[in-house]
Amino acid sequence: MPELDFAPGIEKAFIGTFEEGDKSLSLQGKVPTELSGDYYLLCPGRFDASPQAHWLDGDGLLFHLRLDSGQAKARTQYVRTEKYLDSSTSPKAFRGFARSGGQLSRHHALATPANVAVRFHADQLLAFGEHAIPYALNPATLETLGEFDFQGQLAGWHPMGAHLKQDPRTGELYSFGLNYTPSGTELLLYRFDRKQRLIYKKAHPLPAAHYIHDFLISGRFCIFHLSPYYFQLDRFVQGASFLESLNWTPTKPSELWIYERITGKFLGQLPVGPGFSVHTINAFDEGDTLFVDFVEFTRPFYDELFLKRLFADVPHGRPVRAKIKVPACTLESRNELAYDNGPDFPHVAARSVGQRYEEFWALGISNTGRSGKKFYDELLCFDWEHGTKQRFSQAEEFYCGEPCALNDRWLLCQSFRPKTGLCTFQLFEARQVQNGPVASFTLKQALPLGLHCTFIPS
Repeated sequence: MPELDFAPGIEKAFIGTFEEGDKSLSLQGKVPTELSGDYYLLCPGRFDASPQAHWLDGDGLLFHLRLDSGQAKARTQYVRTEKYLDSSTSPKAFRGFARSGGQLSRHHALATPANVAVRFHADQLLAFGEHAIPYALNPATLETLGEFDFQGQLAGWHPMGAHLKQDPRTGELYSFGLNYTPSGTELLLYRFDRKQRLIYKKAHPLPAAHYIHDFLISGRFCIFHLSPYYFQLDRFVQGASFLESLNWTPTKPSELWIYERITGKFLGQLPVGPGFSVHTINAFDEGDTLFVDFVEFTRPFYDELFLKRLFADVPHGRPVRAKIKVPACTLESRNELAYDNGPDFPHVAARSVGQRYEEFWALGISNTGRSGKKFYDELLCFDWEHGTKQRFSQAEEFYCGEPCALNDRWLLCQSFRPKTGLCTFQLFEARQVQNGPVASFTLKQALPLGLHCTFIPS
């Protein structure tokens, strides 16, 4: 029996030629004139034609949407990474996240495609891949300026994760990296001030070679979700892809590891459940209580990101809030929101990072639990206080990318319709997403569905 297809035409969002340069837009609806700023989205693009093409192996294609007094203009540009430049004639030359064999970077690690997340800090626009130094870009032209080592403070090879956290009150930036060596694994914790001066870089030994994609900050702490998903360095050295070198061991528990933000010192650890978390939501602390919010799945699902069978057997997952007593690091309670259709790409407003908050937005997959190709087709708004959710979806084929809060009122979300083969950026009232978009920008040229985005208000 042929496999069911719950996402007909989704391959059009990834396979094709994605041209660089200025983009033509058509506007539907009315954009509020008070919305002014720069929206950036990092999209994996330029995939090879292999049946093993994986979403995380596409070269980073940066999309820029400039909003100004109700008007908009757009541009795209590939990030000129080492991988992009050296692979211009043979895109299979480098080892990939899911591509085995091939050469490593000059740092003897994966050559980053800089395709996961884009961040703006201290007047620097930075494109991040998975655990590699970011690339700096011109915010206006998107020209690649080169590897960014934070003004020489991280000269040489310093692994850095794709997810950074910025304190909205102080402007401080926090990041982390994983250093896998034959003698053990280190968690590297970085703290920069608002002008990108390095305050500390702490190396903390881990008991095993955990794989970590995201983390959290609260007012006083940095928090990591360590699941039993281990990187096997010996397999990688022998030529396996990064994905082939990962091993899920569900018999072992997942834990939260907590560090003091100010000093970077280790505070403690505690078991939090049996699942896997790829993306965190937010954290905040009040007195001797720490609240840690994350999306928990029954297992990892990087093997569900091959383009030919996207999310075919994606596991169930749901938002979780852990209430923890500090400094004792004991779990007081655990609350799960009642939605398990593969929610991911959680997003909170920039002003809420590390602070008490109520709502967040995410994407969902309506056919989770049914085997067959599928993709994100629901835009969700959750409320921790009332345990409610709002949902937006469309009857016709409609797939969506990470939501982005532009301010307290407005939310922007990428969408793709295979019927036209074009992407649209839809503007929603942030707390009324179930009412549908109030305006949208449709690109007249193809753009792949992206991963993570950011918005810088004027």
